Amino acid sequence: MAEPVRFVGKNKGNHKRGTELKETYPKLKGCKSIDLDELFQFSASRERAMQRNAEQEYEIPLKHFMGNMVFINHVDSYNGRVLADYLSEQSIEITKPSQVLMEDDEEEFMGEGEMSEEGNEYVEPIKEKKRENFYIIGTADFMKNPDYTKPESVNEIVNEQEKTAFLEKILTCGVIIYDISNTLSCHPVQIEEATWVINSIVNQLEDVQKHAPKLFRKYKDCRTFVLISTILTWAKTKPIDPDDPSLPFTERDYRKRRPHPNYKVHCDFEKKVLEIGKKFPDHLRTIVIGSGITYGREEDILHFLFKMAWLSAPELPLFSPGNNKIPLIHVDALANIVYLILSDFPKTIKYIVAVEQMPTSLRTIVRLISKKLGTGKIKKVSKEEAFVYPEIKQRNFDMLTVNLNIIPGYILNMNLKPSLEQTFKENIDDIITEFRKARNLKPVKIFIHGPPASGKTLLSNRLAQHYKIHHLHAKCVIEQGIQELKQKIDDIKAKENKEEGGDNKNQLLDDDNDEADEDVEEEEPEPEGEDLESLTQFLREIEDNMASNEKHRLDDQIVIRLFKRRMLSNACQNQGYVMDSFPKTYEDTKLLYEPDEFVEELDDQQEDDITHTYNTKIMPEFVASLDASDEYLFQRVIHMPQSFVCNTHYEEEEMCRRLVEFRNRNTEDNTCLIYYDELEVPMKVYNIEGMHDDLELTRTFNDIIQQIGLPRNYDVSEKPRERNGREGISSTGDAASPLSYEIHFPHIDEGSC
Repeated sequence: MAEPVRFVGKNKGNHKRGTELKETYPKLKGCKSIDLDELFQFSASRERAMQRNAEQEYEIPLKHFMGNMVFINHVDSYNGRVLADYLSEQSIEITKPSQVLMEDDEEEFMGEGEMSEEGNEYVEPIKEKKRENFYIIGTADFMKNPDYTKPESVNEIVNEQEKTAFLEKILTCGVIIYDISNTLSCHPVQIEEATWVINSIVNQLEDVQKHAPKLFRKYKDCRTFVLISTILTWAKTKPIDPDDPSLPFTERDYRKRRPHPNYKVHCDFEKKVLEIGKKFPDHLRTIVIGSGITYGREEDILHFLFKMAWLSAPELPLFSPGNNKIPLIHVDALANIVYLILSDFPKTIKYIVAVEQMPTSLRTIVRLISKKLGTGKIKKVSKEEAFVYPEIKQRNFDMLTVNLNIIPGYILNMNLKPSLEQTFKENIDDIITEFRKARNLKPVKIFIHGPPASGKTLLSNRLAQHYKIHHLHAKCVIEQGIQELKQKIDDIKAKENKEEGGDNKNQLLDDDNDEADEDVEEEEPEPEGEDLESLTQFLREIEDNMASNEKHRLDDQIVIRLFKRRMLSNACQNQGYVMDSFPKTYEDTKLLYEPDEFVEELDDQQEDDITHTYNTKIMPEFVASLDASDEYLFQRVIHMPQSFVCNTHYEEEEMCRRLVEFRNRNTEDNTCLIYYDELEVPMKVYNIEGMHDDLELTRTFNDIIQQIGLPRNYDVSEKPRERNGREGISSTGDAASPLSYEIHFPHIDEGSC
């Protein structure tokens, strides 16, 4: 670590040599011996002038910073980005002497704050208060990356490797914020840098105090140092009451805190910052924020759980036992807390706990993410098993296995957004919406329409692979829907048997089984219609309907219900779908997309909003209709391999029947395309005749992806973050690794179309 810098005035020591510079003045002839120096006080005046110059030299370090200039380390980190975004839109009240930095104002700046004519009293300048927007400067962990672009919220990026220039810039800041909450003890670069910076500031103040004590006592402009640390410095704190370990800690107990073994260096630096704040209270005020585990927006510590759920991992890992209490804080609330502290700095409180009012158990966190975003399954894993997952790092494990019941104090009187009263559980829907928006994870939804043998299924397969979305074909939707119903019924029965028999051997848990964890919050009831009775009834209805049909085909109403269930599943809501051939009629289309709850009364503004007439969650964003003559379609079938035609619906009689049915269902006045047109869904008709099949399919495929745009899944959405250093390497130096599983889509060959 670099040595802290000491600041020395240019005229240091000159004022001590006043007597050495004393000159001997001539005596007047014919008069008594008169010492002109004693008479006119030349030497004393010279000494006072030199002392005044020295005072002014030391006045510069005290005054030469901007009250609204904020330094934030690693503005490209998770917390740093949010802090910079939030503070850049805020303002603060500052005084005029603290704001002057520009060369044009330097003369005016240097003239303020002078010694009195007698030279023995410092005259405080008149300070004009005004509000100024925050000016954000900071370091970036990925400045070495040539593709890195400065965020809009950050005014300047400085290079911490150039020590002299870096320190000169940071000392122009009235506010210095160091976030060490995500720094590992094995790689404490940010703690070392923060230590060097604050030591350099202390050395500067000590020099002024030593050589210009009068100025030091009188000058009151104060720099602010905010340290955002981690709540894991409390992880090993002994219970307040050994007889009642559940009694929560408060921030008043901060002197008793004992850190997690991997966060001892964090605790030591917290103590150093607090001690420095006591040493120079009028010139350097310090505060430590013990931050809970941050969540929200694109996610950080919890990101691997959100990503696994979004990618439909079979189950999410739960670090056993899972009933540990985790202090959480929304990252936006943390930024809000920092701003409110800067606006009204606490006079007595020096350590602030930034957590929600109620801690949340790890099991509740994992269960909610899995239920709302994934498959609904979680699996208990041991510590050894946890690190088998490539996406789980030591930092994630440490923070998600902490068991700490601590409640906030000072921040309870703050008007924070989101409110501390709203827990992770209560906000889960908004949290998932934030996550999707921040990561640009928008589902791609496409409907492919066309006659038999037009290549709908082949085109749908290519689109599904390109966008990594789910191919919804009637045959697969029906088969998977029946399988899912049977699996859910078996899971519910197994759970009931488990509760009756007390069997605790199975570690694979569904989303509503807490295994009698006393500390886990009360469970939410199953969504309406998902109980054992309704599932069993629906399955029986499907089986009876298939049995009553000679060809074991289902009625359209049941197929619509299965399609809607599939389209509303987390998997399709996450990635999206390409729907092939269904629905077939205008009536079926209307039934498929009708809203779950019909709103009878709409206000005047809503009456013109057509989105109230259909289910926006499942409506496609683009409709492609393939068109060709009957002759062309028959010729296409004739040239198909024999294996594609024999014993399939491409045989002549079956092909004729299907083609006649399609033409009858798709007249000018009666077609499912009319429904999409009425709702102004983007649609395009593609004539596939006149070109070789492969070339025509490629042309149609390319036009569709041009209409829709780039994929909006993790493979693409993470690339900009890697270029900006958000995912390629974490703030702790760990390389981000890809997940160890992929989304697998059912393969449907051309014979199914």
